[in-house]
Amino acid sequence: VGAAAGAASALVVGSVLLMNWYYHCKLELDMAHFWRQILSLGKGLAVPACYCIVCGKMVNTFSLVSFILTGGGLVIVYCGSMWLFAMNEDEKNLVRRMFARLNIYRKK
Repeated sequence: VGAAAGAASALVVGSVLLMNWYYHCKLELDMAHFWRQILSLGKGLAVPACYCIVCGKMVNTFSLVSFILTGGGLVIVYCGSMWLFAMNEDEKNLVRRMFARLNIYRKK
């Protein structure tokens, strides 16, 4: 336990605190804005988390068919939730362009 706690604390101090300080002060990056953007992704994760909890309680995922259907449902719920709650307009435009390109390649 002591070795794990020491490794975890060293990673937190080195990778989180010191590197963010360095990025903010020395490279003049807006780390507060970066972390606000990262934390805003949590809004998009709430719905898929609820889906997983409900499916975990109500669905027997030991069956292959139910496992695949539940997993497919999770992909759909996750994509929809991220689109509605977490992505900004620039990210949505990137996804739209990607699907537009796929559609062009399919027609050829």
